[in-house]
Amino acid sequence: MKLLKLTGFIFFLFFLTESLTLPTQPRDIENFNSTQKFIEDNIEYITIIAFAQYVQEATFEEMEKLVKDMVEYKDRCMADKTLPECSKLPNNVLQEKICAMEGLPQKHNFSHCCSKVDAQRRLCFFYNKKSDVGFLPPFPTLDPEEKCQAYESNRESLLNHFLYEVARRNPFVFAPTLLTVAVHFEEVAKSCCEEQNKVNCLQTRKMFLPTMMDAVKGMLCSASVTRFTFEYSRRHPDLSIPELLRIVQIYKDLLRNCCNTENPPGCYRYAEDKFNETTEKSLKMVQQECKHFQNLGKDGLKYHYLIRLTKIAPQLSTEELVSLGEKMVTAFTTCCTLSEEFACVDNLADLVFGELCGVNENRTINPAVDHCCKTNFAFRRPCFESLKADKTYVPPPFSQDLFTFHADMCQSQNEELQRKTDRFLVNLVKLKHELTDEELQSLFTNFANVVDKCCKAESPEVCFNEESPKIGN
Repeated sequence: MKLLKLTGFIFFLFFLTESLTLPTQPRDIENFNSTQKFIEDNIEYITIIAFAQYVQEATFEEMEKLVKDMVEYKDRCMADKTLPECSKLPNNVLQEKICAMEGLPQKHNFSHCCSKVDAQRRLCFFYNKKSDVGFLPPFPTLDPEEKCQAYESNRESLLNHFLYEVARRNPFVFAPTLLTVAVHFEEVAKSCCEEQNKVNCLQTRKMFLPTMMDAVKGMLCSASVTRFTFEYSRRHPDLSIPELLRIVQIYKDLLRNCCNTENPPGCYRYAEDKFNETTEKSLKMVQQECKHFQNLGKDGLKYHYLIRLTKIAPQLSTEELVSLGEKMVTAFTTCCTLSEEFACVDNLADLVFGELCGVNENRTINPAVDHCCKTNFAFRRPCFESLKADKTYVPPPFSQDLFTFHADMCQSQNEELQRKTDRFLVNLVKLKHELTDEELQSLFTNFANVVDKCCKAESPEVCFNEESPKIGN
């Protein structure tokens, strides 16, 4: 059996790259060519695994027909790669041929999948898998002597049967894992069947079924997280770095939990649902923020974030808070009009919180901020978004100076006036920390109205003297 010793590389096979797209970069082309070469060399085994996992009820004889068809397809494409059918993704070709097998879709109840195409069909086949394999007959077993006789008389058939039986009972185990188990099966069979005491050797090398099934479970569970990250990232270029890291963490947690259960495949079959759940949650957060931008405008959004940031980190200086607020607004004004707004907003907004945490490293701002900064990097932004006003903060004594304005306010240029306005809002939140966002916004509106009214008055100074004390009331 020419199953690989390159067990690390087989993570590139098409079973893990169902969404493989045409390569554009040199490294992509190299990976693509290597993957294609692997598929060509191992088409029989790949077909056995895929068919047995997609159509678990199918017989070994039905599987053999499909293998023959796929080998013929491979030979045609090897001879002439310009044929139209040779430009298709291998998994699409496989599913087309499964659907084309006469009477098979109706016999095994997956004709509804065959009415779909491409990604929708792949997803349908995936959801058609059954983790509860109680409907299958018991795993066929042979005693050690019979096993060795079968291996010596028809090695290929024995190995194909073994791979078929294991794959149909483990529909959610990665194909590389099953191939690795099959490699182990052959190595042990070859070694022990040459021994005089075959029974003792096979028992010592743990060849019997229960141990092999444990091996299957133990191996996806030891699957490389470095490799999962690579595969998931290149299949989801639309996701932000923080979101990809969130999904990787969920994947790690899932492995840790599922590998302690009796049925790991049945446990992690819902992995994609969990990934989609966290992505949808993050997406809704970005959509809500961009909606704020559309409704409030640039200045309104900045005031919104100045209030939020000051409430969660009032210990920062006024200038630090104004700077963070401006950078947060820049993230939304830059990203919310782009088609890839999700990744753009998530990446840039996280940088702002990263800057806040940089300050926190040098001096602890408050316990809540410190907690978010020390939490898992991937979940730092959601942590900050959930923070409320810091209850440990003691506002400074009331000072009427904050609400005292003069005629020079009207002489400020646009940028200078904006900075004074921003500083006033931050100081207002610090002083009136216990007020709701709506109450603070109302006070700020009073301030804006006073500035507008007095700057239009004949005597701005007199107007400010009369109107300023009313702002804080």
